Amino acid sequence: MPRITVEDDAGHKPVKWVPLTAEAVAQAQDALRTLLVERGQNTLGHIGRSPKFADYVEETYKPRLEASDHL
Repeated sequence: MPRITVEDDAGHKPVKWVPLTAEAVAQAQDALRTLLVERGQNTLGHIGRSPKFADYVEETYKPRLEASDHL
């Protein structure tokens, strides 16, 4: 499992362990290169824990709901 630095929404850059699904060294190297390219292009999928539902409601859902009421 390689470690990469990933910037989160708050601007912090924690180091994350990323599991790779590879059975050979060459496959793992290709997967790591792909992961680094995605990070560089800012298209990397979610890594790590998901937010708690209550935090999602307060930080994401409610602001979007309030914004849609003003349309």
